[in-house]
Amino acid sequence: MRYLRFDARETRRMHLETDKFALVSEVWDAFLQNCVSSYKPGVKITVEVQWFPSKAKCTFTQYIPYKQDKWGMKLLLAADIDSKYVLNVFPYLGKGESQLPENVVMRLVEPYLGEGRNVNTDEIFTSLPLANKLIDKNTSLVGVMKVSRGLPLSVSNQAQAELFSTTARQSNTVYRRKPRENVCILSNKLPTVAIGGDTNRKPETLTHYNNTKVGVDKMARQFRVKAATHRWPVAVFYNLLDLAAG
Repeated sequence: MRYLRFDARETRRMHLETDKFALVSEVWDAFLQNCVSSYKPGVKITVEVQWFPSKAKCTFTQYIPYKQDKWGMKLLLAADIDSKYVLNVFPYLGKGESQLPENVVMRLVEPYLGEGRNVNTDEIFTSLPLANKLIDKNTSLVGVMKVSRGLPLSVSNQAQAELFSTTARQSNTVYRRKPRENVCILSNKLPTVAIGGDTNRKPETLTHYNNTKVGVDKMARQFRVKAATHRWPVAVFYNLLDLAAG
């Protein structure tokens, strides 16, 4: 692997001026084209962040102290919930218009819009504008949401409520899992919010969300072919193999 390269030395400098990912872009883009063209997903798609452990030095390697593997890269991806097939993925290369949560989700699921699918997101991505954009494309959303992210005051003020729900184009459900620990679920998939029959009295929106998380980090660890390397393009290539195997 010492001499493994994914670009041409002669054009490297020119490509790096416009693409931070240029050293591996060609093989990465070919992989994505095959992901999209070779598989038609079911009705449920999840959008998640994969934390890819790596100490290889590059401008988008990050340090997160609370992670088990503190050094790594973030990959933003969409996967089929039932088959765990990776549908679309691209790296987080730093702050910018294209990396805004709403734009990330729309870019990841763009090939699969307009066919009545449901998209699951976590609190990093979920917002009211995203829900409205998706429903305009005949695609529903179920996601955990930060209470502070553009919710009506009537929802934000329900700190003491066990359950609160409103329905218009979407429903906002605040579920008190523990004292002073509320979980907010935004959904435009379910027109009303029913309560489950278990002792926890969980809203169906929360049950649906919990049942449709893929756990990409865990999946990638199960199929790891990673070998030690200080070159980030090779590290990314190993992770690509992990995602393909998953």
